[in-house]
Amino acid sequence: MDLGLLEEFRFDWELAGKAARTVDDYIAALRLLFAGSREPDLGAAKAWMACRSEPETSSISEAGWP
Repeated sequence: MDLGLLEEFRFDWELAGKAARTVDDYIAALRLLFAGSREPDLGAAKAWMACRSEPETSSISEAGWP
């Protein structure tokens, strides 16, 4: 994944007049996902989301996985 695309996403988001805080949160989450898997597929993304949703895993490691 070309992480430079995240800045393009930010630019498009803000150009559309949407909240900067929201896109910052989305980009932070995507960076964590990509840290765990450079080219995540649907299964990897679902597994990542599941581990983030569990109450006992309220903090995600820097690698993006518990």
